[in-house]
Amino acid sequence: MKVFKGNMIYTKEPKRFEILEQGYVTVDDTGRIVSVSKEAPEGIETAHVVDFENHMVIPGFTDLHLHPNQYPNDGLGYNYELMEWIENYATPVNGLYKNEQITRRIFSALIEDLWRYGILHSVQFGALDLRTNDILFEMMIDSGLYCYLGKNHTDYKKDRHEVETTQESMRCAQYLIDKWEGKSPRVHYIMTPSFAPGCTEEMMKWCGEMSRKYKLPLQSHLDENKKEVGMVLDRFTDCKNYAQVYQKYHMFGNDIKTVMAHCVYTTEDEIQALRYAGVYVAHCPHSNCNLGSGIMPLRRYLDMGIKVGLGSDISAGHTLNMMDNMRSAMEMSKVLYVEEGEMPLSTSEAFYLATKGGGSFFGEVGSFERGYLFNALVVEDDAVASIGGHTLEERIERFIYNGDDRQIKQRFVEGKELKKPVFEI
Repeated sequence: MKVFKGNMIYTKEPKRFEILEQGYVTVDDTGRIVSVSKEAPEGIETAHVVDFENHMVIPGFTDLHLHPNQYPNDGLGYNYELMEWIENYATPVNGLYKNEQITRRIFSALIEDLWRYGILHSVQFGALDLRTNDILFEMMIDSGLYCYLGKNHTDYKKDRHEVETTQESMRCAQYLIDKWEGKSPRVHYIMTPSFAPGCTEEMMKWCGEMSRKYKLPLQSHLDENKKEVGMVLDRFTDCKNYAQVYQKYHMFGNDIKTVMAHCVYTTEDEIQALRYAGVYVAHCPHSNCNLGSGIMPLRRYLDMGIKVGLGSDISAGHTLNMMDNMRSAMEMSKVLYVEEGEMPLSTSEAFYLATKGGGSFFGEVGSFERGYLFNALVVEDDAVASIGGHTLEERIERFIYNGDDRQIKQRFVEGKELKKPVFEI
């Protein structure tokens, strides 16, 4: 039994912070929280007490959507819109992964940055080829971080340059599922059809079937870009909207835990479908802006109770920094406030999206509540905390707007400190 003492800051609900100044979180031997209190818990005299003094302690971040193999493109190509960016950057980068040493160097840098930015949980859109995914599964398990990872399925050939066949794509995924699913309690497989324009009907049907057969979650993209939406409607003439394509092949929520990235141009019917099917939305403000895709109607989703988390969308998004992603989500919501009158995102709501909102895709993580895993970050802002006598809510707001990874001094997973992952390349 461990007792953690410090300035505990978290969000049970989006609208407000829960703040325990010099509070106590008691954690059992499995890493789960058994009590959260303002006063010292019973038995503290015999417990292992970890005192964080005046530091802030917050839940670990969750990145609900990123493309690990695109990490070398970070910060590149943002003069293009989505489909042109895919052709000029996302597709060519796959050639780097023919060299295993380069592959390991890229993923080592990615995983180090996930750890550095306090992203303890991530949902990753894997590469096309088998070996690249195989290496990343191995390295993610060794890192100690939480992850859903799946092989990208892109087998529809029209106007595209990928070379995998449908059967080859299926065989690779089956191999990865057989090899890695169940090998680690923290790293799991997720079915990953690229997006409706990139998949054959046979592939989408198979992905839905595999999700149900193996009880695997599923991820894809939805309504990111106007040209992409047009491609879907031109090809799938029997479907009245993009989401209906996924529904047709039984890969849209309900009995399958599903996350759809972007959701910028959803129709009223699609919004209702997201809600009723319990689909998660990965809000990717950086990439939506960088590629000129648009602004997601976030307030509408939150008010309707749709599940939303934040996604860096590396590398159409330019940074894993979750504080920066929170800032962009708030800033873009204020553009909609000016243009359409929708209430902007508050600081506590942005924090919720980065912690409990996306974290709930992994289960009981992202908050300091009884039964939740103590997956946490220790934030040091002492240099400015003593100036002006700011409240803890003001301190966390300033960290979100002005802080960076250098202020994250420790990371805890299941109640144990997680040191920086080191890989021999």
